[in-house]
Amino acid sequence: MTATNTLPSQAREEATEPTEIDVVIEVPRGSFLKRGSTGHIDFVSPLPCPFNYGSVPNYLGLEGDLLDALVLGPRLPFGTRIRVKA
Repeated sequence: MTATNTLPSQAREEATEPTEIDVVIEVPRGSFLKRGSTGHIDFVSPLPCPFNYGSVPNYLGLEGDLLDALVLGPRLPFGTRIRVKA
């Protein structure tokens, strides 16, 4: 018989606690305008964005730009800074 998990239940819950990060909304849900982190319009879409799209400050993606993030839920205004669980 092998032990698959030897941590007490409280320690397991703490170990699986999701990381929280800040996200800055660049494209609100329903918007046609894609703005970069500087606020300039980068792109005008023919279709509205189906979710809130933004970036995670202080984290760079593999291409060297700020890490992208999608936030589900109601429309959030451009520039909103929201703390989410990753």
